[in-house]
Amino acid sequence: MSVGDTILFDPSKEELAVADAVLAISAAQTGTDGLKIVALRTVDPPSRLTAAGVPSALNTTAGGAATTLSMAEALQIREKDQGQSVWRPPRGGVRRGAVARMVKMVVERGGVGEEVMAGLGGVEM
Repeated sequence: MSVGDTILFDPSKEELAVADAVLAISAAQTGTDGLKIVALRTVDPPSRLTAAGVPSALNTTAGGAATTLSMAEALQIREKDQGQSVWRPPRGGVRRGAVARMVKMVVERGGVGEEVMAGLGGVEM
C-alpha cells in the first residue's frame, strides 16, 4: 500500500484505513533468475469507500443554505472547501511511478518478494 510517497508492505488495519493506493502483487520464482510478476491487482482502500464530509454551508441541519443554492453553486462551495475543513477521500488513481516502485521492491534481488518466498519455504505441510 502507499500513502503519499511512503510504501508499506503487509499494512495493519489502521495503516490500511488511510491508504491512497492498495496493490495485490502476485509473484513466482523463475528458477535461479529470481522473481517475476504473475498478476497485479488494485484494491479499493477503505478511504475510497468513506463518504466525504459535508461543509457547514451545505448542511441544512446546521443552518446551511443548501436548499436555496443551485447545483453549480453547491459544487463551487464543495470544491472551494477542498482540503480546508472537511475531510475528503482521495481522488484519482495510483501514479505509475508508485506502481513501478512497488513492483521493483517485490522483484528485486533481496527484496520483499524474496523475503516472502523464504518464509513460505520454511512452512512444513
